[in-house]
Amino acid sequence: MIDRKGKLDSLIIESSPDFLLSTSTIIALNTLNKEWNATKLNDNPIDKKYLIIFRYRIYSETMPQSSESKAEKYFVKEKFDKALIFYNKAIEDNKYDSELFAARSQVRRKLGDIDGAEQDFITSTTLKNEIMSIIEIYAISKTRTTTIERY
Repeated sequence: MIDRKGKLDSLIIESSPDFLLSTSTIIALNTLNKEWNATKLNDNPIDKKYLIIFRYRIYSETMPQSSESKAEKYFVKEKFDKALIFYNKAIEDNKYDSELFAARSQVRRKLGDIDGAEQDFITSTTLKNEIMSIIEIYAISKTRTTTIERY
């Protein structure tokens, strides 16, 4: 919660895959600058609850190509059916990314799914209003093989 004076009023973990990750996240957020910009409604500062999404990922050897980049390539080629498949996969992986819903809205509109396009537009707008930031934290593991010579 950011109060009307621009102060971090409260910090709550709504869900987490791991206690240690939650603890580290709270420590990191508490070290941030305590001055935030208050949300204004009709030029009046108000208290506002935001979500900050931390996404933790571990990859082996390399990061996979994102579904979003595949979708964008199909969209440019005007292969909207395939673009929709990959935007669906991207949203399944990250249901908090407003830009994914906005992009899928355009694809659905091109395919004639006006109701689906409108729903995605509404979801995109809602997420933009509720989410302050999505923070991606990832690690890439590397496998090393060592040969031991025997004499």
